[in-house]
Amino acid sequence: MNSQFSILLIGVFDSGVGGLSVWREIRRCIPDAPLIYLADQAHVPYGPRPAHEIIQLTEACVHWLIERGCQVIVIACNTATAAALPHLRSTFPHIPFVGMEPAVKPAVALTRSGVIGVLATHTTVKSARFASLVQRYARDVRVIERACPTWVALVERGEIDHSQTLSQVAGDLQPVIAAGADTLVLGCTHFPFLSTPIQQVLADWHVAHPQAPVTSVVDPAPAVAQQCLRQWQAQSHAHNHLPNATLELHTTGDPHTFAQIALHLLGIPNNEQHVMVINRVRVAL
Repeated sequence: MNSQFSILLIGVFDSGVGGLSVWREIRRCIPDAPLIYLADQAHVPYGPRPAHEIIQLTEACVHWLIERGCQVIVIACNTATAAALPHLRSTFPHIPFVGMEPAVKPAVALTRSGVIGVLATHTTVKSARFASLVQRYARDVRVIERACPTWVALVERGEIDHSQTLSQVAGDLQPVIAAGADTLVLGCTHFPFLSTPIQQVLADWHVAHPQAPVTSVVDPAPAVAQQCLRQWQAQSHAHNHLPNATLELHTTGDPHTFAQIALHLLGIPNNEQHVMVINRVRVAL
């Protein structure tokens, strides 16, 4: 083992709490890696914002993570990835970035009906990056795009198990399933936190329509965590066990509310909060 091994920090960034769905997968994949998470809740949601503004906000947050010592950065936000990733790679060429993209290719491999549904934000489904994915991998299938901006707000408020949430999810999903989609792509990192109402809607649909095909749901977070592992290993020349790695969660919004919702979404009891550092930060634009 190389005694000169230096600890590599992984930075994970999102406009809000949604990127925690990727953060938890990275923890499972690289349990000893020290992680720093930054949620730009002062400006959430990013979806309705113009591209130049998303680029400015994302660059500022990435700069903050680099100042904290992060050597691998995960843009755990589909909207920020679609708008800003090429700019980030040219602005910070020394930093390996891992971005998000709707899992169109895996969905095409899974579909049997020839119809897939992509659930995302307006910015993601209208981006050139998404259009390129469809052109490359989905030319022979029907792609139904469904922007679900209210889902982001539900997760940001921690309302993942409310009856109103189930109604909202059903209203967005049912037209997609009714159109024949047997594979659903979660194209926003907030959406995996709604897996319970999504599965409930699917179960109810198949009870009412027993002849409908079984519906698969594709979450890209595990694949992103694997790519993060590859980048992390590529930056390391040895593997040290880091049993006391600090897990830092930061927000540009209210830290108390953020802590409550983050712990709820991650299923971490309040008495285990000591494993994390939760702070409010200011990011210079």
